[in-house]
Amino acid sequence: MNLRDFYQNLPLINQVDRYEFYIPGYTEALGLFEGVRVVMSEEWLQGVPLDLQDYFYRAGFPCYFVPIFDGDECFGFVVKGFGRETPRFCTNMLLPGCGDVRPGELVVLVEGFKDCYLPIKACSELPVKVIPMLTSVPGRELLGYFKELHCTMLFVPDNDAHFGDHAARFSEVCGKVGIPGGIFQLGHVEDFGDFFNTDKRAGALEDAKQLREQAKRMGFV
Repeated sequence: MNLRDFYQNLPLINQVDRYEFYIPGYTEALGLFEGVRVVMSEEWLQGVPLDLQDYFYRAGFPCYFVPIFDGDECFGFVVKGFGRETPRFCTNMLLPGCGDVRPGELVVLVEGFKDCYLPIKACSELPVKVIPMLTSVPGRELLGYFKELHCTMLFVPDNDAHFGDHAARFSEVCGKVGIPGGIFQLGHVEDFGDFFNTDKRAGALEDAKQLREQAKRMGFV
């Protein structure tokens, strides 16, 4: 069995009952990404090269297997389990969701998978794509990829003590790459993942509404 066979034999995320495997927030968010599958246990790793198996063990079992597509080609994957670590393997700078971005769209960058859910829902009818950076600030290569697509960037840093530093770094990198970019500052929650906290849901929804309005003001309607 090769890696392609391994992937195709895994159950899709919507084929696994939540009683068997569920990570609050991540299960909902990853259900919006193309081709996400589930590795239920280490016994499922047949066909995975030994040098790649460590990514799965670092995430723990069961875990989500998130492919990184560009068109029909798969360039890597991200693995997400119950732990804090989110191992990523890719042969280039791409991230999950990049392959769905169309020329001229607005790309909203958030820090992680769980933060994607509410912005995707809020902007579902707009020419907007939401990408999880899996880091605090995007790199020049990633922004260069979107520049080639003539996209505009909107960065949503976590609303914490590092906001100023991350926002400044993003603006600096956008300037070096030569891509238009704006910053959206959350006003009610620390990040959009707070939507999955009942006590903070109302604030997250209000921030999502404001994000949608900012996208419209930028001309993405």
